[in-house]
Amino acid sequence: MKISKSEYLMYLDAPMHLWAYVHKKLDSTVIDTFTKHLFEQGYQVQKYAKEYIEKILIPDLYHNTKEFYLEVTKSDGLFEARIDLLVFNEKEENWDLIEIKSTNDIKPIHQKDLTFQYLIFAKYYKIGKCYILHLNKDYERKGQLSIKELFTLTDITKRILELVETVNIERFKALEVAQQKEYNEIEPCIKPKKCPCKELCHPLLPNYSIYDISRISKGKVNFLRGNYSNDIKDVPSDRHLGRFALTENQRRQVDVAQRDTPFIDIFEIKSFLKELKYPLYFLDYESFNPAIPMYDNYKPYDQMPFQYSLHIKESNDSDFKHKEYLECLPVDPSIGLIKCLRKDIPLDNGSIIIWSKFERTQNNAMSRRYPEQSEFIENINSRLWDLMEIFRKPMFALPEFKGSYSIKNILPVLVPELTYKGMPIANGSVAMTKWVQMVYGGGITAMDYSESEEDFSTEAIDIPKEVVDKEEVRKNLLEYCKLDTWAMVKILEKVEYYSRTI
Repeated sequence: MKISKSEYLMYLDAPMHLWAYVHKKLDSTVIDTFTKHLFEQGYQVQKYAKEYIEKILIPDLYHNTKEFYLEVTKSDGLFEARIDLLVFNEKEENWDLIEIKSTNDIKPIHQKDLTFQYLIFAKYYKIGKCYILHLNKDYERKGQLSIKELFTLTDITKRILELVETVNIERFKALEVAQQKEYNEIEPCIKPKKCPCKELCHPLLPNYSIYDISRISKGKVNFLRGNYSNDIKDVPSDRHLGRFALTENQRRQVDVAQRDTPFIDIFEIKSFLKELKYPLYFLDYESFNPAIPMYDNYKPYDQMPFQYSLHIKESNDSDFKHKEYLECLPVDPSIGLIKCLRKDIPLDNGSIIIWSKFERTQNNAMSRRYPEQSEFIENINSRLWDLMEIFRKPMFALPEFKGSYSIKNILPVLVPELTYKGMPIANGSVAMTKWVQMVYGGGITAMDYSESEEDFSTEAIDIPKEVVDKEEVRKNLLEYCKLDTWAMVKILEKVEYYSRTI
């Protein structure tokens, strides 16, 4: 059998995932999600990259050589790989390898990816340089899209040569794993929530496991499951963990779980709540981050906020008002968003309640793009109050939170009568996808993201072309974003209740 580059990447993700793939044991219900996470997409970026290669790279760097080949596949019998561009350097009399990536930076996995290809192609060609062609994070669109400025070519030859020995060992280990008939001794993954073969990696997973410990490293996981168990209740004190000792927040989470009692720092919570000033504004944005900048003043993968929900409480005794904005036309959505926000949030001293730093980050970006709005945006930012901090620090922790401070995990514990379950749009990723399909018809590469602040990850994805019921999508988007801010309202009420009764 042969090990392809894709299978090698599976092995790096987790040896058990490769074994399950080869033996057709992956869970069919999660294969799409798993492969999207593992194998970078970006067909829109690839299209522009090929235009860059033909119009810029070959003429400028390789003096219009005719000896260049796109998507070349080679095998040495045991391993197989396809390189995006193989080009002959006439001056150096050798061949350069160029791999296209849809990201605006180079990740360690990209380096190993290209090293795997180098090992195979070096048997057929005298290899000179190894490059990654990726999006230029510093390019800011001004008028017509500049293909020349959109991409940057990065030479990683030195790093490839440093990785040759490591990758060679890893690829043979991957081959060995794939050839095994049984899986009992194969290393499982450390992320059960995203696992495509839970019955193999985590057959006896307890309800609350060591994998739920916030930001736990692979080293700590392997030490705990190798010397104790995968149950959080079996985690010993730090004096037994040595160099794998838990952080302060991790230890607090484990203590809350093992004692099965809440941790509530009532004094810190009360001090934090005192910062709130009426009127209260509960604000949430939804956004879209295309790989290719669509409008002026945007860079690759810059967020474009296209929607907000705003719940307003004028005083302690007043009823809530709700305001909202959703751009439905193919224009820069942030312009209309800021204009409506100016009408809905006056320049007063009222606190603007958010969940996470996302809104602040987007406000800063909009201030940079539209300096004429900077005074208003600076006023907004000066009044932001992050409700998530109560759970992130944490000042407030229940065993049921399992160390999470995602609003999607906090809400069902504190306010079980509210739920995202069953909603046509129930998370930010789906909201982005449906908005793009509603406004542009899809067919755009963007950056997917995790809903979980404590386990943030990103992958380039291709939003598929799809004809949608625009009115239905509009209604669903408004309903989803409205629940986000109402969830903050009800969670804050619960926190205030605990602060008064404990």
